[in-house]
Amino acid sequence: PLLFLQVLYGQFFYSSSIIVGAPWFLVIVFLTLAYYGFYLVAFKQDVHSTRTGWLLVLSLALIFVIGFFYSNNLTLMLTPEKWAAKYHTDPSGWNLNLSEATLVARFLHFMVAALAIGSLFVAFVGLLHWKKDAGHARFLIRFGGRGFLYLTMLQIAVGLWFLISLPREKMMLYMGQNLLATVALFIGIMGALAAIFVMMEALRKHDPRKGFYLASGMALLIVVFMAIMREILQDAYLAEYFKPANFAVKTQWDVLVLFLALFLGGVGLWLAMIKRYFFSPKLRVES
Repeated sequence: PLLFLQVLYGQFFYSSSIIVGAPWFLVIVFLTLAYYGFYLVAFKQDVHSTRTGWLLVLSLALIFVIGFFYSNNLTLMLTPEKWAAKYHTDPSGWNLNLSEATLVARFLHFMVAALAIGSLFVAFVGLLHWKKDAGHARFLIRFGGRGFLYLTMLQIAVGLWFLISLPREKMMLYMGQNLLATVALFIGIMGALAAIFVMMEALRKHDPRKGFYLASGMALLIVVFMAIMREILQDAYLAEYFKPANFAVKTQWDVLVLFLALFLGGVGLWLAMIKRYFFSPKLRVES
């Protein structure tokens, strides 16, 4: 998604990235450190030690900070009218968009959603181990399922906070002024409530797999409609500056072919890694 954002909204995204400055450069540094931390935790034999716990907390904190930097950059991207004043007020290169009214709500909206989907992934790992160890698999499914339940409930509240924090003319897009935005919001809320109910029923059963699959499908549908809502909001913010009809489009087929080849190769490598991790005997690494 970031790649397509850079291609379609490059003049806005790169401008806001320059104004944000140093925090945006730190994203790569923090991401690298966080991944090193996760790898160290994953290969530690003594996973219950205090040192391992603090390492995991630090890595997770870095991921949260990265998300906060992204929210700062992407909210600044949507308001080109603020760029000049923000840069001239402090040209040092440490320009977080802390004055943005929607910043905290937007950050929590996407972070809570990410944690909810992450909980589904934990449950999915349990599904992969169902035939090998049904007891452990059931524990993972219930642990991840409960996480999804509670986080989705929280997400509904955070989402409403995000909605009412928007400028009135933007908020009204979801209150009937834009049919697609209104329908997407309705489906998103109803889908979230339905997913909560289905997951609750699934977790009460001895075999929760069928309900989990249904709730996961609903979650995927919600993500699609939330993406539609986000795109509508982004276009509304940039309507005065972004005119796609004025752009000349010249398809670069050679670059497209190279991109697709690398993309498919990356997907294949990712699938091979997943297969090796989940379906091959684990390699013991001395810590």
